[in-house]
Amino acid sequence: MSIEEKILEIIACKQVISLQDLEKEIKLDKTTLRSIIGRLSRNGYVCISNLLSPNIIAITVKGKNSIDNYGDE
Repeated sequence: MSIEEKILEIIACKQVISLQDLEKEIKLDKTTLRSIIGRLSRNGYVCISNLLSPNIIAITVKGKNSIDNYGDE
């Protein structure tokens, strides 16, 4: 399972997760994780919002199809 698939699976299980919590679960540095999340967002697999707090990014998947279809590109 790729790191992107692991991230999508964690986000799908939690529904919404902060970047900080995801960082603890995946054990990647913040810069690498932000890069991966940004790529997943640009490709339409996750939604990102920074409305909760200036230093918290909330991440949600766009549905189970995001996980099922990841890698089919």
